[in-house]
Amino acid sequence: MKKLGDKDRMPFGKYNGKTMEEVPAGYLLWLDTELEEQTLLNEAQQAVREYIDDNRSVLESESK
Repeated sequence: MKKLGDKDRMPFGKYNGKTMEEVPAGYLLWLDTELEEQTLLNEAQQAVREYIDDNRSVLESESK
């Protein structure tokens, strides 16, 4: 899976199909914690974690 950008679609979960910029920051930060606990991530999960890592400062400021 290619690297996700703001206009790409969330590939799974509650906000599946929404653009990444439409997914609430608090949900992405929560999801990151959930995925961190898993030892094996599929390609879509890895892409979402990378998106979160790349945008962490913005997501944290939006979730306040």
